[in-house]
Amino acid sequence: MATLSAGIGLESAIWDVQDIRQSEPFYACGNTKDMINELTLTLRTTQTIDSSTISVSGLVGALVPDSELSISVERETNECSDLRGQHLDGSDKCFKVIDTAFPDYETARELCKNELGTQATLASIQSSEEDELVQEMLRSAGATWGWIGYSDGPDDKDEGMWKWEDGQSSSFEGWANESTNSDSGSNILDCAAVYRSDVSARTGWQSLPCNVGLQSFVCSKTMPSSPPMFCASSGEARKAEWETLLENNILKLALCQRKMVAANTTYEIKFNVTNPQRSQSSPSVSIAVTGSVIIPWDPMHKPREERFGLAGAADPLFITTPPGYLSTTNEVCRLCPSGSWCPGGNETVRCPKGSNGPEGQTEKEACICNLGFLGPAGGPCEECPAGSFCVNDSTVSCPALATSDPGSWRQEQCICVPGYLGTFEGPCIQCKAKYWCEGGNETRQCTGNSSSVVGSTSSADCICDGGFSGPAGGPCELCPGD
Repeated sequence: MATLSAGIGLESAIWDVQDIRQSEPFYACGNTKDMINELTLTLRTTQTIDSSTISVSGLVGALVPDSELSISVERETNECSDLRGQHLDGSDKCFKVIDTAFPDYETARELCKNELGTQATLASIQSSEEDELVQEMLRSAGATWGWIGYSDGPDDKDEGMWKWEDGQSSSFEGWANESTNSDSGSNILDCAAVYRSDVSARTGWQSLPCNVGLQSFVCSKTMPSSPPMFCASSGEARKAEWETLLENNILKLALCQRKMVAANTTYEIKFNVTNPQRSQSSPSVSIAVTGSVIIPWDPMHKPREERFGLAGAADPLFITTPPGYLSTTNEVCRLCPSGSWCPGGNETVRCPKGSNGPEGQTEKEACICNLGFLGPAGGPCEECPAGSFCVNDSTVSCPALATSDPGSWRQEQCICVPGYLGTFEGPCIQCKAKYWCEGGNETRQCTGNSSSVVGSTSSADCICDGGFSGPAGGPCELCPGD
């Protein structure tokens, strides 16, 4: 399997190319149109970023012009988990408790944006379930207090009008019994915090001066569900672009990432290659990743753009003939011949003795026991014993006084034993006197002037009658002088 070797070129402090790998061997056949192979480039963010434009280009020595390529980009994990936050089942709102440097309300609000992205706010709590989740997260973090995104108006005219930072409205409130959401005209208790419920009887939300530094704060953000978007304007444009670029075995991808990405988020860019052919003896992949990112706000810096570039090379790709096929010198594959199975890599294995299979088989279990043989798929297959016939994986004895050759598979192959006469269904009756029966349903009469006993099996059992002489089985002639 191909994995990334030592990187070359520019170093990047934002994106890290973790590996370039094959999930399976590449299967190459010039005349098979349904072979899909996957090459995966894995990128990881080394820090939190607001947005990024990534250009991926590389030389894929395994491909030739009539190969087809499609691309998908997948997240490795849930984004809320990436941000080390928590959410209720079925909800797209992500909560995170941050414990740092006793910020006041305004600083905590800005730190939420720095930690979770520009769309994040101090937490908006819209139900008792969300309130319980926040309480549990405070307990897990060992925090007693935590700012939430609920504040009174800063002006006298807004006094008593509590609002959520994200603009949501809800009838739910979790004020503690001892707390008031009014400051009686003092105009200082304008910001809400959650007091941990297991610390004392004073539990729930508390109204506090906004300039107080608290041990922690709670952020929330609605997580976007849409995947990253390609910079190309349409699928048709992307397809045409790829077809053109593949003429020189050059792959190019432009990826626009327009949402917050946490540090250590992993993306997998998958190149699905259909119908590849070998273009060199040791095909390999080299990748260059360049682009720019927007670094989010922090207390010391405004959002800023940074450019980056890095490169790496993969080990040689493993390209082989697919299972069920054999390749010829011109790289055109033919189906594995009947009576064999082909595991791939141009290897042919004959089916076990007594079994067979159609052409194009990929595994030993495709070899089925022949008629008249018993055994599992893939063998071993044992020949059906004499005196019986084998059908539906079972052995059936022939009727009484009947037998069969080894390897029989139907009742019609059962015949009466010599000296008896009858059909395959039975019964077999003893051959009459003056006749002989060599087996089956045929009887023959002794020649003139000779006789046989009951149950005779051959013409040699026919003996000349009295007054006649001759060998066993005749002819019998009149004795001289009679």
